[in-house]
Amino acid sequence: MPALFLRYDIVTECVMLSLCVLMLLLILVQQPKMTRLMVMCTVGFGLSAIEILVHIFMLNQVSCEATFSISLFNATYIIFGILYIFILNLIFSYINFLSYKRRLQAKLTLLMEALFAVVYAAIIFYPMVTDKLIVYSEGKVILSNWYLSYVVCGIIDAGFVFTASLINNKTIARVVVWGSAVFIPADIMVLVTQFFFPTLVITSYTYVLPFTLFYILFHNTKFDENFGCRSEEPLYIILDRAAKSKKKYVYIYVRFPQLKNREFDDIMAGIKYASSKICREIEALSYGMQIFSHNMYTYMGFCYVKDEEEAERIISGIQKIMENEVRFGQRKLDPAYKMITVRESAGAPSGKVIKGAVRKIQAGFTDYNTREYYNVTKEDVQDYIKSYAVEHILSDIRARGDLDDPRIICYAQPIADADTGKCRVAEALMRIEDNGRMLFPDEFIGVAEQINCIHPLTLIMVNKVCKKIKSLEQEGYKVDAISINCSTGEFQQPTFASEILGIIEQNGVDPGKIRIEITESVELSDYNSILNTMKELNRAGVRLVLDDFGTGYSNMERIVTYPFMTIKFDKAMLYKAIEDHKADELLKLLVDFFNKCGILSLVEGVENAEQRDFSVERGFRLIQGYFYSPPVPMERLADYFEKQM
Repeated sequence: MPALFLRYDIVTECVMLSLCVLMLLLILVQQPKMTRLMVMCTVGFGLSAIEILVHIFMLNQVSCEATFSISLFNATYIIFGILYIFILNLIFSYINFLSYKRRLQAKLTLLMEALFAVVYAAIIFYPMVTDKLIVYSEGKVILSNWYLSYVVCGIIDAGFVFTASLINNKTIARVVVWGSAVFIPADIMVLVTQFFFPTLVITSYTYVLPFTLFYILFHNTKFDENFGCRSEEPLYIILDRAAKSKKKYVYIYVRFPQLKNREFDDIMAGIKYASSKICREIEALSYGMQIFSHNMYTYMGFCYVKDEEEAERIISGIQKIMENEVRFGQRKLDPAYKMITVRESAGAPSGKVIKGAVRKIQAGFTDYNTREYYNVTKEDVQDYIKSYAVEHILSDIRARGDLDDPRIICYAQPIADADTGKCRVAEALMRIEDNGRMLFPDEFIGVAEQINCIHPLTLIMVNKVCKKIKSLEQEGYKVDAISINCSTGEFQQPTFASEILGIIEQNGVDPGKIRIEITESVELSDYNSILNTMKELNRAGVRLVLDDFGTGYSNMERIVTYPFMTIKFDKAMLYKAIEDHKADELLKLLVDFFNKCGILSLVEGVENAEQRDFSVERGFRLIQGYFYSPPVPMERLADYFEKQM
């Protein structure tokens, strides 16, 4: 009686084969960073595809008596078994290497894999060696030993993987532990089902789906395998939803600025281990906690909370974790940290605002050697919203590049001659008009510096001042000069002088009518580039003014060396000299020194007759302040200047 060769349902195998091919194509198109785990995932898809093809070939063999060959079947089975062992070990290794601690113990993991491979090989190839791989019973081909061997291996591997996820639960992402708890029992159920229903072939589920989940969770979403954290991109979507949902939440931003120091390069592996450990400890504070990383020294956490008490518990827990020192070998790591928290009570309307408010607060941390904590308030959020609106305006002004941009408003404060009290000089001051609201410099200069928008504003001011000088002269007014404030950084730009001179020439104004004020600062130490720009402007006739003298980084040698026409004394020096005899003597000495050097001395902040008389007596040549005039719209300068006779 001939043997009955059964037909097998291989629909699932075909679906899983298609999935493997699609995932390989997706990897080819997306080209993710080929880290160790990504390579393992890619190899896993490749081996799975080959394994399924071999499996289908074997099932076709035992389904047709005419093509069945025991020797060919055994040879194919050997290939099948080797591939299956490699796949099981890849899954085990992947879960282990999600823990940075295990990656440091890679040799031990490889040794375990070799041991497992021997055990799997013994189980899988025993039926073939004992000639019990295929059994004929009552006229039927029975493959129970084949199924039993690789079902047992699959269940053993599932047990190893689950054990590894439990052992490493403090050093791998929580999603891995949870995923193992859900997926591994399902995996075992599929394997048991396969054994009892041999014609329904579904075992490829047990290895194709894990690799697919690995890719989706840890590579398609830019998962940082070093620290067991997702990248920050999904975080801002989560923050946006949280802000709009009005649910209570806590967002934590933690930065370790000292870790940027290259002195830690020799223990970088230890830092990565410590960072991974800290992330896991923070994650354990709440079931809903999600950890994201920007880089190895910047992390973010987010979770929904029931009330403020739970939020406080989580924040206190994180601070306690931060206070603990971390040891790696003989080296103790106890770095400073900067921690910022945002809660629902801060009233941030969107994730973008939360991110921006935190960034603004973080920029204010300047001491990298201290531990600092700050909780963002409603006032901080409102301040950021205002600054963001300013940033939007400034960015638009820069993008348009219109030297006549109507949003830039020129004000000016007349400067009086100390001897005559008459005004023929003024300082131009910038304002920005935003939908009928006037923005003052303290509202936009800081933002402009952050987004590199100072220079476009300077060029617009130069153009508008030139036009006003031209207009005043055509009306017959005496104008010696109008000064414009510029940042020190602009003087380091190689094209700064040519751009300024080009605008002056375009407006047909005498360069001597333009004075540029530069604030005394530490940046003046960049001697060569600044001096070259100053000399180029000076040769063309543009005169230079040192602003706020006495409040910055004074260097008399540099001040005399730079071609300044005028030194403007800060009002603080004037007020101190009026009150203090020693300060008064110093002031007289400095004014006398500059006058002898042929440098004009100007004092600002003069608000009454007493201060005016004091300034005149000390030898100041020019006086500026509310005693003569507050800043006024540029159009009103004609009220202060004299007409030529």
